[in-house]
Amino acid sequence: MGYNDPYEIHHSNEDEYSKWDVDTNGYVRNETGKSLNDVMEYLKCEIANAGIALDEYDYFQASEWERKTWPALYRRVFAYSTPGGSEGHYIHMDVENMDGTTKSLFLGKTFMGLDHALELSNTLSRILDWNYKMGGK
Repeated sequence: MGYNDPYEIHHSNEDEYSKWDVDTNGYVRNETGKSLNDVMEYLKCEIANAGIALDEYDYFQASEWERKTWPALYRRVFAYSTPGGSEGHYIHMDVENMDGTTKSLFLGKTFMGLDHALELSNTLSRILDWNYKMGGK
């Protein structure tokens, strides 16, 4: 490939969620999401930094039955809490894909009440918002 080839890779970069190349014209190429387990480790550190002890939860885990990597292209990611089917509360982090479908990224469960579940889902929303504003490409 010649120097003026728009697809010649100039450098590579990454953040907590994905990796990508940048061509000589400044366009992002070859973006791939990191594994959900890697993103999960990052989120656990940020959750701990926010003062939330995940050992108080029954579980908080990557939803590997849906996908194994963070999506490289999506409309939005959102976190929310819902009552469990018979008891406790679930904490979801879902992605809305470009085609409008929604898939689960992470799922948590607590028996410590709605306020506790909301604390975690709100913290996840703040982490996503901060990364969007401060750490974006």
